[in-house]
Amino acid sequence: MRRALTEHYPESLRQSRRGGKVVVWLFVDETGAVVRARLQRSSGDSALDRAALQVADSMRFVPALNGDRPVGVWLAVPIAFTVR
Repeated sequence: MRRALTEHYPESLRQSRRGGKVVVWLFVDETGAVVRARLQRSSGDSALDRAALQVADSMRFVPALNGDRPVGVWLAVPIAFTVR
């Protein structure tokens, strides 16, 4: 995830030292792939929000299980862009 954050953090925002936290609502299917990503809570900066959705699309998860059967689930995932 760290690599995805670095790759998708817009250079213009990094240079202007703008960061923030976005909460993304994801649907992860039974294979662990993100198949839908939506904003749950905006950072207040549309460029950061778009970057967070790009990061979310590159994520992979271990599938959730219902008993011993893999299932799709919705998750809320916080994504924070910090200036270093």
